[in-house]
Amino acid sequence: MEKASEVIPEGNEDQQDWYGTLVGDQEDDDPNIDDIAREKFNRAFEAAVAGSFREAYRGYLDLAEAGNAVSQYYLGKMYLKGSGTLQDYCLAHMWLNIAASQDHKKAALQLEKLTSKMTAEQLAEAQKMAREWMKGQG
Repeated sequence: MEKASEVIPEGNEDQQDWYGTLVGDQEDDDPNIDDIAREKFNRAFEAAVAGSFREAYRGYLDLAEAGNAVSQYYLGKMYLKGSGTLQDYCLAHMWLNIAASQDHKKAALQLEKLTSKMTAEQLAEAQKMAREWMKGQG
């Protein structure tokens, strides 16, 4: 998880729109984020920064399942690190892969790093899970 100090622009310590800060100009391109989803993301991000990882996990999971790439990325990182959930490289890879397929650049970079740590069996399982999830969305 990124620390608040890494994502809060100087002078904006009281900013509440974490989604806008993290996504920037790309946010208008995301059809899976409305005001309610943005508020849910902001609550999840604040929970993660505060160390309430289970709360963050629940918020990111809801949004990730709805197709939000930013939440998919953060959910993948939670599985990667075991924050708020059990560490699971296959699920981390699945969510990062899905986010990367939506042009999430950080997810693509994280996916490369993770792939080098996984066995061929784990990679095959993670890719199968991602394909099945994507098929269920269509």
